[in-house]
Amino acid sequence: MSRPQKNFEPDPMSEAYKQHVDRTLIRENLRLSVEVRFEKLMRLQEFAGELRRAGQEQNSAYPVAHQWYSNYLLALGRSEEALAEGKRALELDPVSPFMNYHMGWLLCVARQFDGAIEQERKTLEMDPGFPPAHALLARAYIAKGMYREALAEYEKYSVLTPGNPAAPAYLGYVHARLNERSQALRTLEELRLLSKQRYVASSYFAFVYIGLGEKDQAFARLEKAYEEHNSYLYTLKVHPIWDPLRSDSRFAELMRRVGLQP
Repeated sequence: MSRPQKNFEPDPMSEAYKQHVDRTLIRENLRLSVEVRFEKLMRLQEFAGELRRAGQEQNSAYPVAHQWYSNYLLALGRSEEALAEGKRALELDPVSPFMNYHMGWLLCVARQFDGAIEQERKTLEMDPGFPPAHALLARAYIAKGMYREALAEYEKYSVLTPGNPAAPAYLGYVHARLNERSQALRTLEELRLLSKQRYVASSYFAFVYIGLGEKDQAFARLEKAYEEHNSYLYTLKVHPIWDPLRSDSRFAELMRRVGLQP
């Protein structure tokens, strides 16, 4: 589907960024602690909020500013406000698979799983090969207890993202929830083998252990994720995958250390 032409003027700040960004800053950012990276992320998302407000005052349309600001609100647990920002971003760019996927993500973490399923199905009608939509559709299926449907979507995600460690992690989680322990353990071994070839975030191991109900192992991996400065920890407050750990005092302590209020 072709996108309608927009008459937006180039954003001078974005253009300057693209011309002058120093790629070494990205590598330096990865060396920062989780707390510092989270603080920087929050400042960036707040800046997106300023862009959004500036656009409103000048009657300009900045869909990405609304999308980024929704992430900021989401990380703080302000899901209803995040949904409103996501809807505005989608109104401004309704034919974008990414904006449609992102709306589904917001619905999922707001625990509106039926809406998330509907949204991701719509995204996949637009672009059947969009991997994040398959993964998020699977996540919403899991919340509804539709594990076989989730497994099918994660298998599609795996085919579309070969070598991506997220794929065996997601598959292992679902196999564990289906009481298919041997298959879940095989995905852990796959992650271990893959980690000898490339970096594999410890949070991916934690996913599988959560599915298996092995909380101590899951927390051990989350501690490693903290030491690795893994950005997935920014989702601790909202992501449904962490729900089985929320009642444990170790989870609240981890959130506090990351910089999120339990």
